[in-house]
Amino acid sequence: MIGRFIKDRSNKEDRYESEIKSIVSEGTDTGGLEESEAKMIEKVFEFDDKTAHDIMTHREEINAIEDVTPLSECIDIILDGANTRYPVYHENIDDILGTIHMKDAIRAGRDQSLSDKPIADIEGLIKQVSFVPETRKIDELFAVMQAKKTHLVIVADEYGQTSGLVTLEDILEELVGDILDEYDDEEVDIRKVSEDVYIVRGLTPLTDIEERIGIHFEEDQVET
Repeated sequence: MIGRFIKDRSNKEDRYESEIKSIVSEGTDTGGLEESEAKMIEKVFEFDDKTAHDIMTHREEINAIEDVTPLSECIDIILDGANTRYPVYHENIDDILGTIHMKDAIRAGRDQSLSDKPIADIEGLIKQVSFVPETRKIDELFAVMQAKKTHLVIVADEYGQTSGLVTLEDILEELVGDILDEYDDEEVDIRKVSEDVYIVRGLTPLTDIEERIGIHFEEDQVET
């Protein structure tokens, strides 16, 4: 009985989504909707299907700071970077202790006696961080992060190892597109070099490639 109810509800939601997409497509064709508006609506429907793994910054691209780093060196790393928060790890990226915020590091740096002290030995400097599974839906994650006023979470795989990280900005970008400020370096994941030739960064999600180039990948066991 419960199974039939869930199935019926799912079918109704699918029909509703299909009808809306049809209206959006018609609106785009007739000029009633701008292409950017249509894409925004499409992203809304895709939003609750995506997981933390789909949008995370991969472990190979995480900028993190080791816990034995002296405070003065830590501040230099933060000021030279583009982020305000950094994961702090012990020995390797699979042992993340928490995060450090730029303003906390700079505030602590006013005390000259702490300059050469490892950041892990400075009380209250490293803040607790939350861990989420790769399969966590981003609509649920967004609600939790908003409620807890959390700006960054670590994504862990089934073995508890670090898979990546997700920020609130990452989630918002799934709805509104890339958010760049004056301090961001715009990275080009897909570069067209000729009519049928593209250079693509290895960790670029297949969904991004499909959207940019207009092709479809049949393989569903890989994502980049």
